Amino acid sequence: MPAAPKASSVDCPTANIPFEKNTRRENIQNMRTYLLRIHLEHPQVIRIGKLGTFLFAKGDYWYVGSAKRNLKQRVARHLCKEKKLHWHIDYLLQHAEITSIWCTNIREETLARSLSEKMDTPVSGFGSSDKRTRAHLFSGEEDDCFTAVRSLKLIPLLES
Repeated sequence: MPAAPKASSVDCPTANIPFEKNTRRENIQNMRTYLLRIHLEHPQVIRIGKLGTFLFAKGDYWYVGSAKRNLKQRVARHLCKEKKLHWHIDYLLQHAEITSIWCTNIREETLARSLSEKMDTPVSGFGSSDKRTRAHLFSGEEDDCFTAVRSLKLIPLLES
């Protein structure tokens, strides 16, 4: 049997995303904003493109992003390990795993601002170079993070 092709931003099909069975296609068709829960197994020093090099503690991080056209394709790209590193999140995902994904119609900046009131910002400017918010990457005590996310009533695409 031939070896499976390596994942990349080109050949990483959206059909392979294990979306929650109860998530109906029409529910996410017009969604533009997503929230990733990311797990880093060990503390690591990671270079985040031109933003710089940072020490990331072991644990969970929450990233707010958006896709102007196709949310499924953007999320599929994030799930691929082998891709051209372009966004800040690409650099972090080389060392961490996405464990959950939610989507919403809440504007990206609004969601980031809401989470920033309840969570820590480990790297100022992360994911927000072109935005007015301080950052789009968050961390904090697990219970506080889950409480903040649950209160927003986001639609699950993938939950672990």
